[in-house]
Amino acid sequence: MVLLKKNNMRSLLMFFLLSTSLTFSQHSKDEVLKYQDDLKEFYVNPDTTPLNTEELNDFIGINFFPFSEDYIVKAKIEYLKNEPVFKMASTGKRQQDYRRFAILHFELFGQKEQLEVYQNIALSEKEGFEDSYFLPFLDFTNGEFTAEQGRYIDLKIPKNATEITLNFNLAYHPYCAYSHGYSCPITPFVNLINQSVDVGVKY
Repeated sequence: MVLLKKNNMRSLLMFFLLSTSLTFSQHSKDEVLKYQDDLKEFYVNPDTTPLNTEELNDFIGINFFPFSEDYIVKAKIEYLKNEPVFKMASTGKRQQDYRRFAILHFELFGQKEQLEVYQNIALSEKEGFEDSYFLPFLDFTNGEFTAEQGRYIDLKIPKNATEITLNFNLAYHPYCAYSHGYSCPITPFVNLINQSVDVGVKY
């Protein structure tokens, strides 16, 4: 029963994040702050939280860097073809199937960066999530202000799109940053941003 509950909580968090962050038609400050408030509520609500009773009692809440439009950038999409399915490394025994989908090319504070985007195979088979993708990333805040294994952004990429808006204000921690007993994807080192990303979730 404990394992079942944890699996259900994992699914709830994934669907919450996708259904909130991916509904944005704009990337305004008000929308981002609403998303962050919803994420805070998700963790403290006993009906949705992935935290057990002891963890919830000790939970001090989720913190965020201040919102900044400087971290909302246009990224060009380089699609990848015929990529094999692979098991992404995780913090626990459970590893999920992913496929490299695309590489995003963008500039951040005048510095050229690129990040790989992944497709979660199981999620892509669910109705309504066929064009939903996973973007984990590392940056210079990891291990001090943010989780060592990196932060995540969920993306929706329309078919044949040539560029997307990448909003780092939406970055969130994996659930294992707050709770034990979960297997969270470990961000591939290729997705290191060579600077600090001082927006999104933090400790």
